Amino acid sequence: MCPSPGYYRCGDKFKGMHVLFAGSTFEEAALMEAALIDVYQGRPGNRNMRAGGEGRNSETGPFFTYLVFKLAM
Repeated sequence: MCPSPGYYRCGDKFKGMHVLFAGSTFEEAALMEAALIDVYQGRPGNRNMRAGGEGRNSETGPFFTYLVFKLAM
């Protein structure tokens, strides 16, 4: 497991990233992230420990919802 939330501080070597959603507001991307985590929480391979939507907000977009992975299945 990673010592903190987010893939960027994790010692794991992720192989790729897929952008799932691009929106014009932070709220859109945060809502999409939270909805996806809710659906997939507890499934094998899902490492999300939080409900989602708490990412870093900025004033300008676009804003993205994405997944990172180690292996394609």
